[in-house]
Amino acid sequence: MRRYSLLAVAVALGVLVRGVAYAAERTGFQTYSVLSESMAPSYRSGDLVVTQRRSPVDYRVGEALVYRSAVQSAPYILHRLVNREYQNGTPIFSMRGDAVTQGDPLITAGAIVGAARLRVPYGGFVLQVLASRLALILRVLSLSGCIIYLFFIMRHEARR
Repeated sequence: MRRYSLLAVAVALGVLVRGVAYAAERTGFQTYSVLSESMAPSYRSGDLVVTQRRSPVDYRVGEALVYRSAVQSAPYILHRLVNREYQNGTPIFSMRGDAVTQGDPLITAGAIVGAARLRVPYGGFVLQVLASRLALILRVLSLSGCIIYLFFIMRHEARR
């Protein structure tokens, strides 16, 4: 019985996290999985972050922002805005992770995807599992099992 309870909790957690991600994306927000510990302890590897895009002048020093990276291995980075200055009237942003001492290369407003609005602990891990091939196989097997189970229930009922 305990096994079914753990399975029910796991399924409910997966549905909840996927629901948050789906709702966020349908209302103009975007979701990202945190891939490193550079923002620890505020954001941990495996967390899901929901971001909201705003005007560049509305981003405040101290906010955690997701931006496009020039590095291929990490297309998006979540770091804190530490300074904003203007060069020839164009805003330039200085970013740095909470757990690192060195700042990132300067970025322009066009690189910013949005400000972090919501953190779902371990939500990124859950979404990665749901998107994996293993999850697809498990869903197909579960659906097949349900169909077979219903078939035998109906067959049993028809014999009565």
